[in-house]
Amino acid sequence: MEKLFKKYITKRPTVSADALVINEKRELLLTKRSISPYKGYWVLPGGHISYGETAEKALKREVFEETGFLVEILRLFGVYSSPKRDPRYHMISICYEARISDGSARPNKEVEKISFFNFRKLPKKIGFDHKNIINDYVKEKKYEKSKKRSKKSAR
Repeated sequence: MEKLFKKYITKRPTVSADALVINEKRELLLTKRSISPYKGYWVLPGGHISYGETAEKALKREVFEETGFLVEILRLFGVYSSPKRDPRYHMISICYEARISDGSARPNKEVEKISFFNFRKLPKKIGFDHKNIINDYVKEKKYEKSKKRSKKSAR
């Protein structure tokens, strides 16, 4: 029975929290990884949620550890659960939209570089499924803009 239980427990997905950090210029914060997987690729800041930690607390901790920025969470953006989104194991990502509340750019040992990007000029090498997350965010914002325009023209 214990063997069966251990097998069941070890086959569960791991959970992470990732951030779409947008600055006042409406640019996206990305970090360039200095470790595998996706060494040399740009990714959203974020990482594993520790046992006993909330997703929100993990997000704030991970963003600070990787970038030096303190963030305010604006909203839950989405959950990404494809078993193939991370090459190491099945990782579920809880993704939040956030903004910087304090701090200054300070990469850590996992991060080679920190930069803000215009959504029209994103780097080509984006790791994990973060390009999909970013594309979903851009689609949502375009939809919101077109909705606002159609309300104005209806007046």
